[in-house]
Amino acid sequence: MKRMGFRIETEEETTKQVLMPCDFQHGICIGMTGSGKTASLILPVMKERLERGHGILAYTYKGHEHRKIKHLAKEANRLEDVIEIGKPHGQYMNLMASLELDAVKQTLEELISGLDSSHGDYWTLAASRLGTNVVDILRKLHKVDTLIRTELGSNTKIRNVLVKESSDDPHPTINYEYPKGEPSFKTLAEILKSPIALKRFYEGLDGVTKNIRTAIKMKETISYRRREYVLFDDEDELIVGNETKSEQWESFAKKVTIALLRLEKSISPYKDYSIKTDAGDSSGNNGVLQILNNAVLGLANKDYINIADIDLLTSLNNGAIVIVDIEGIESDIHGVLLESILSKLSTRIRNGRPSPVSVFVDEANRVLLGDMDIHNDTLRESNVELILAVQNEEQMIEKFGETKWESIRKNFKHNYWISQEHEVTYNDDESWKAEALLISAASLVNAEYAFNALSGNQKIFEERFEFYDALPEKFVVEYDIVHFEKEMSMYLVDEKYNRKEIEYIGKELKEKLKKEMKSLGYAPKFELELNI
Repeated sequence: MKRMGFRIETEEETTKQVLMPCDFQHGICIGMTGSGKTASLILPVMKERLERGHGILAYTYKGHEHRKIKHLAKEANRLEDVIEIGKPHGQYMNLMASLELDAVKQTLEELISGLDSSHGDYWTLAASRLGTNVVDILRKLHKVDTLIRTELGSNTKIRNVLVKESSDDPHPTINYEYPKGEPSFKTLAEILKSPIALKRFYEGLDGVTKNIRTAIKMKETISYRRREYVLFDDEDELIVGNETKSEQWESFAKKVTIALLRLEKSISPYKDYSIKTDAGDSSGNNGVLQILNNAVLGLANKDYINIADIDLLTSLNNGAIVIVDIEGIESDIHGVLLESILSKLSTRIRNGRPSPVSVFVDEANRVLLGDMDIHNDTLRESNVELILAVQNEEQMIEKFGETKWESIRKNFKHNYWISQEHEVTYNDDESWKAEALLISAASLVNAEYAFNALSGNQKIFEERFEFYDALPEKFVVEYDIVHFEKEMSMYLVDEKYNRKEIEYIGKELKEKLKKEMKSLGYAPKFELELNI
């Protein structure tokens, strides 16, 4: 196999830009660090796809790669399409909502094994099954709740139940409310925070299903479905009638009942789940709970992956340019997320001929999982192309195994090997010196500032940076996840490239700070300086 071979130089060295055919048969770029993978292939191909109007999903891990994508989007007059995920000041998404149920279980397994490799298969599987069951119940409860609220209004409170605080208490003592909306790692952590919290969750489900049945049997809801009407016929004679919506009501009741039966099926395996309430007992069910709770907490504390500003799949289908920063979340979780997204993208052909989407994964060995399904063939049918970049094949062989990796590579029609100085070999055949797409530092800063101004980030920065410091009129932010989580600060860069460390105030802290300052008598000054 001819790989990374030498090319005989001619007297006149010419360069040629890499333009990968847009046939949705996928591409792989292999080259060592510094060989020019990004400048010689990823950026030129992305630029061409942006100009075609493709939706873009780009995984980045290098500090300033996101600015290059924003620059290309700006050049293509598509900066308003850019969505940034994985940073506190970016768009928020509910990470769990993007995962299929099997992917939720896989994510929990990855979190548990990554937290402590000493846990055996039994503990990992027991904990991941418990967490997945809670998520499954919350999702089905959310579906029932949505059906009822849509049809009957928001006054039907099916989520409120009375639960016992202890098993020997003969009377209910706690008014427990199940969380609203799609479940997230944050809501999962809340339910798993203690044995008594999990006990309330399972013991209150009987009350929830009773409330649901009561809601669809109430006489006033049936009368709500009747409409009185008054009409005149051709002879101006008054006609008074009663238009019943019994068929529609029966259809609605059937939908709710089906959803309810599915909910009860998910409840059944854990209906008699008994858990010790001694927090110091690390055996049995309580030990499983502790393992699961510890694994989930890291993700639960990050608002930007627990609150839904956007739906990732819908955004891509609508032509968004989604930049995912993988530094903020464990790479294994990104691998599960990517597999779930690719799975959903691969089936969208059912809804007609969808708009094209290009998925770019730089340093793919950091994101892809050894047992994941890349969905090559079905992605092509759904107008989705996958473009991977890695340093060498050994990384992928280590990830997938030699046989599986060779099979994957052969299913990618376009294979590029890049040596130092942008030397490109295409499909073991044609070779040339690639023309690099280089972007100046000034252009990157201008693109970042334009994006922040357009997306509203600039206003967020102005409101949430340490308000005792004067801010430059025009600035961008350098964000490093490790430094941010340790110091809760970022670096501010002005037009002259002066860098200054500055404190960042998040959403929750800002609200708490307002209350604290008001209690100290500084509210007017605080509000004025935050420009609220």
